[in-house]
Amino acid sequence: MRAIVTLRFGERPYFGISAEQLERYARRHGYVLHVADGSGLPDKRDRRWAKVPALAAVLGAGAELALYLDADCVLMNEATPLDALAFVLGGADLLVGRDASWNANTGVMLARPAAADILEAWHRVPEDDPETAHKWPVDELAFNRWILHRFGERIASPRRVHGQATDLVNGPFVRHCMNGTPEQKRTRMLLELAKR
Repeated sequence: MRAIVTLRFGERPYFGISAEQLERYARRHGYVLHVADGSGLPDKRDRRWAKVPALAAVLGAGAELALYLDADCVLMNEATPLDALAFVLGGADLLVGRDASWNANTGVMLARPAAADILEAWHRVPEDDPETAHKWPVDELAFNRWILHRFGERIASPRRVHGQATDLVNGPFVRHCMNGTPEQKRTRMLLELAKR
């Protein structure tokens, strides 16, 4: 089984774009689509943390490969299956993109079931570092501060080469429209979709 995971809570003008595309992509390839809503988190942490247990849940339910995408991401070629990203993952258990040479970006991740302990350790970080429960960029801050180096040999976080498959921010597989207001993100997502 292959799965797509995303997170939507509150209202954002780009949620409809994301929902429609991910539903279409999952249906086309026979993938399970799991949409987390940010509820059920411990210690009143920021709802963005919900991506971590949501990804762990689909892997625990039998997904052999799961792609997490923030709701402000656009797939550039819906014909491309998840397995096409597996070569970037290589022998690692978790793939994360980079938005800078020093910063992993957790808005796009590809995981195998063997990443369960990484996800569990990541989800526990706010217990020891409470600042990461609420300080922006919350889960990503915790990942970069505590998890990337601890599990580095099992995490693929390739250097971002603009336009290449290793670019999980502005590459040929996905565009992560992470900057700007919600309306600016929506506009950029529509522009990216028009380029396809």
